[in-house]
Amino acid sequence: VDRIDQIPMLHADGIVKAMSYSMNGGAQLKEHLKMYVNREKEFERCLIDAVRASVTVDMDIYKELCCILSKAQEEIFRVKQISERLDLGGWNGHDIARVSKDLHKHHEDHDNMDYTLS
Repeated sequence: VDRIDQIPMLHADGIVKAMSYSMNGGAQLKEHLKMYVNREKEFERCLIDAVRASVTVDMDIYKELCCILSKAQEEIFRVKQISERLDLGGWNGHDIARVSKDLHKHHEDHDNMDYTLS
């Protein structure tokens, strides 16, 4: 806020919904991943605008936004890969469980977070 004289508009009403999601079967997972990619693409568009705006204002902010943009783009790529992999397997339970296990392991190794189910 101090460096670029803008206040981000945050909407906290969706936080609870974002922290938990339950579904019944592969068909719901497929729809969820489509929605997720669409939201990430919207986030990517906002970040691209922010990167462009920040380049002439503050290089530290520009670098941080580029880093966030890179992670968002990687997320889009990975979710698309997962969807294509599950398309090939017909979205069956075994494939979904395998992908879930791989994702769980990846995030535990790279995010330094505990993703155990409660």
